[in-house]
Amino acid sequence: PLGSRLLNHPIKKDIGVSIKYHITPNVTLDAAINPDFAEVEADAPVVRANERFPIFFPEKRPFFLEGIDYFRTPLQLVNTRNIADPDVAVKLTGKTGRNTFGLLTAVDRFPNTTTKAYIGVLRLKRDFGEQSNIGLIATTYHYGGQKHNNLAGADGRFQLDRQTAFDFQVIGSNSRRKFYNADTNTSESRLGNGSAYQAKYDHT
Repeated sequence: PLGSRLLNHPIKKDIGVSIKYHITPNVTLDAAINPDFAEVEADAPVVRANERFPIFFPEKRPFFLEGIDYFRTPLQLVNTRNIADPDVAVKLTGKTGRNTFGLLTAVDRFPNTTTKAYIGVLRLKRDFGEQSNIGLIATTYHYGGQKHNNLAGADGRFQLDRQTAFDFQVIGSNSRRKFYNADTNTSESRLGNGSAYQAKYDHT
């Protein structure tokens, strides 16, 4: 078209660093500053229509996949896909004696804004007896003053005998999010509390 121009912007630096350090044979520290996930396989297209809950996409980024088992619980509580474009992310995972632990923290950036999200996940588990354990989990997500979510819970597995096991998990959460109010044509912040639990008794 008349008057159109082709603009070549100057090359910009975008340096990223990834570190993996084995503190002990069983304890690993991972850190990433401005990580590049360009080589990760893209998600398959999904048709979205009238869904009540967000679509879940599986994690494919190596930084978050490695050691993800340390953060697993009977109920799926940790979704690392909520961390989209981190400025920095740090993960500490390992096992010492009967104690297993995982710590994940990240600062996530959003396009076209200076507001950042701060994310933290803490998982602790202690083994006892034969094939029994008790665990704790806590997560937090804060995005400026617009929304936050805090969650805490406990879970355990008790091997009562060779044929009988009992599993349980109970969690509670507190959230604040902005919702559009059509009556007032404004966005309003709302607080909400939630809970979830499960139990399973298995005799084989």
